[in-house]
Amino acid sequence: MMLLTVTVTLNKVIMDSTRWTVQVGAFRSRQQADGIQKQLAEAGFPVFQSAVAAEDGQPRYRVRVGGARSRDEALRLAERVRARVPVTTFVTVN
Repeated sequence: MMLLTVTVTLNKVIMDSTRWTVQVGAFRSRQQADGIQKQLAEAGFPVFQSAVAAEDGQPRYRVRVGGARSRDEALRLAERVRARVPVTTFVTVN
């Protein structure tokens, strides 16, 4: 019985700390990523960039917006992003 309580509590903590974001691209060029990031920032969105290694070992610069608490909130954010900046979006969990 105690194990079940701990598991349920741990799962709730994990779900509460999950942040959803809207990814607008993963670019080979840092300059491309910087350009999109600038457009989004100028449009008033909370935007950030992170570098990750792709399967080919080369860096990709991901540009993401937000830090939504739910998938639905992130989907609404994606709609607002697309309405202001001509980008393709998809919702992801950080």
